Amino acid sequence: MKPKPNSNALGIPTPPPESYRVYADLICKTTDQIRRRFAAPDHTIDSEADHIIYQAFLHLPLDEWKAKFSRAAKSAIQFSTTPERSWKTIAAGLSDPEVAEAYKKLTPSQVKKPFSLKIATRLCADWRLDPRWEKLFPSSKELLYRLIFRTYRKDTIRKLKQALANGETFFPWCCTGIASLSKQLTYQPRSSTGMKHYKHRQIRNALRQLWDLGFLHRIFRGYKEQGAGKYHIFLNPKMSATFNQARVKTKQGATPKKKRSRMS
Repeated sequence: MKPKPNSNALGIPTPPPESYRVYADLICKTTDQIRRRFAAPDHTIDSEADHIIYQAFLHLPLDEWKAKFSRAAKSAIQFSTTPERSWKTIAAGLSDPEVAEAYKKLTPSQVKKPFSLKIATRLCADWRLDPRWEKLFPSSKELLYRLIFRTYRKDTIRKLKQALANGETFFPWCCTGIASLSKQLTYQPRSSTGMKHYKHRQIRNALRQLWDLGFLHRIFRGYKEQGAGKYHIFLNPKMSATFNQARVKTKQGATPKKKRSRMS
């Protein structure tokens, strides 16, 4: 049987980590250029443009994406009148029928469903039995509930079961916007009857602790100027162990003979 390439939730081959670094470096460089051009230190990428740029990155060969992005960015910085218009111009320069179709498929999957602690607790059942659970900060537990619920929907579970049936591994990921998570996560202080939101610093510390203890793995770090970060979210300790074992083998230059990792 011919091995299947790594792919994301839309069936698109997932670029290797070194490609993500090229992507991140170019986004950061362009963000700095736009910020200096418009004297806008706190500007953010337009949400729609952000997704189109990333979908183009997933669809195009890296060299082709870099060339198209660079041409579009040069034109955007020179002729656009606002930071938001700059990113939309870059997105327009990268879009083609295939990218547009991928974006249309992505949009319905982003419709938010009300968070259910009951469902999140059930999904985290295996993690709650793991000794590492007791080491988590309260903010880390609340964050994991939210990320697990956000990541593991019916379609994701179906893909996970299908991968296991084929003898493969499947590692879903989700976006982690610090600002949006801070608005969603709350706690009740001992000295107050009202609820308070976790601060951005607490969310970052929670993400770091969850990463250090193996509950998730960072793919791409998000910054205020360039959008949300991306993390693999592990459903249980076994999935976490499988992912980290595969990473160790990759670093050592060993290629698994039977199982092939397929990341979303």
